[in-house]
Parts: sequence; C-alpha cells; structure tokens
Amino acid sequence: MDTLCGPGGAKATSDGNARRNTVLTIETEQVDRHITTPEPRHLSPVPSMYTPPVSSQLTSGDPTSDPTTHLRYDDPRAIHQRYVKSREDWYKAQPPGSWLGNRQYRKAMGLPLGYPKASYSWCLDYKQMGRYCKTSTGLREWTKEEMVAYLDWDKAETGRIEARVAEETENGRLFTSRRGMGELWEMAQRDIDEQEALYSAAEQEESCIVVQPWFSRVY
Repeated sequence: MDTLCGPGGAKATSDGNARRNTVLTIETEQVDRHITTPEPRHLSPVPSMYTPPVSSQLTSGDPTSDPTTHLRYDDPRAIHQRYVKSREDWYKAQPPGSWLGNRQYRKAMGLPLGYPKASYSWCLDYKQMGRYCKTSTGLREWTKEEMVAYLDWDKAETGRIEARVAEETENGRLFTSRRGMGELWEMAQRDIDEQEALYSAAEQEESCIVVQPWFSRVY
C-alpha cells in the first residue's frame, strides 16, 4: 500500500507517538545508563537516524498554493519551506557578483553535499516522509531537494535532543529521582510542544512583516 503525506488524517496519532518515542528512547537510555554507571559523563554515539513524527500526508491541496494552510513544524513540506527561505536569505546576504547556488549554500552552512542512497530510502518510509505527497493536482513524488532538507533536519534534531539530554545528565536534573515512564513521556511531549510553539511564533512574526511602499515614505 502506498503511503501519502501531509497534515491530519489517520496517521496523525501514530506520527505523534513516533516523535515522542524518539525523545523517550534517548531519555530512558540515559536513565538506564545512570543506574548501571555511577558517573556518566558523555553520551554514546547516535545509535541510528532520528525518527521524528511525520504528519500524515492526506491534504486537500498544496500548501504552496494555499498560504492559509498551517503545517506542523515537523511536516516535510514545512521543513523544505524553511530550507528554501534560509537559502534565499543567504543568497541576499552575499556580495554582488557572487557565484550563488545550492552547492555553495550547503558548503557555507556546513551541510553535507549528499547522502548515501540508503538515507533517501529511509526517509521515504511511512514513519518518516511517506512515499508520496498529495497536492491539489494529485500525487507526486518527493523531490531530491525535499528529501535532502528532511535529512538535514533529522540530523539536526537528533543533535538537539541529545544535547538537551546531555545537559540534564550533567547537572543531575534527569536523575533527581527514578522517573517513571509517565514522567518521561510528559517530558517528550513538552519538547514537541516547545518546538511547535517556536515554529508558530516564527511563522507569525514573518507574516506580520510589512514593507512600506516607497511613495509613502517621508524624506
């Protein structure tokens, strides 16, 4: 069965669970390590790629043609939109006459110029992006750039979560008591809520930017 993509729909609950499970996995590994090792100082290497939630991708249309559509911060399309905006901002900041392109942008940002073939297959899994994206004109395959943007984000999210857990491990907050799964689950949900709030705030701020017409300026 082909897997679609987009916000809402039957996959929404399982997608949210996948995101929480990722944070939970890192937290519980740290708790278990603390119990067996008295003074943990560093995290072990990432065991595998980050497994974020994927908004189920059954949508009534393409958000690029409908500016009122709100996408979750972890929706593959929202991730790609942020990637494109970041690249455009970088282009605008370069000196006139500079050679600009996606390759130059990625090198400047310290991003890999490519990913292994297995990574592209992985991101099309139903727990990640899904195989297809449904737009107002029908199904389409993800572009390579969309997949690359998702893989960039996945890597960054893994690092962010591990850094957060490492900080709590270092100052002892994670081990003030033997936390039950319920408390760890709440911590994972708070992380999701915080990231969604940050994304929504940034999205709202951008939509409120008004450019004053030249003829209305006072000189």
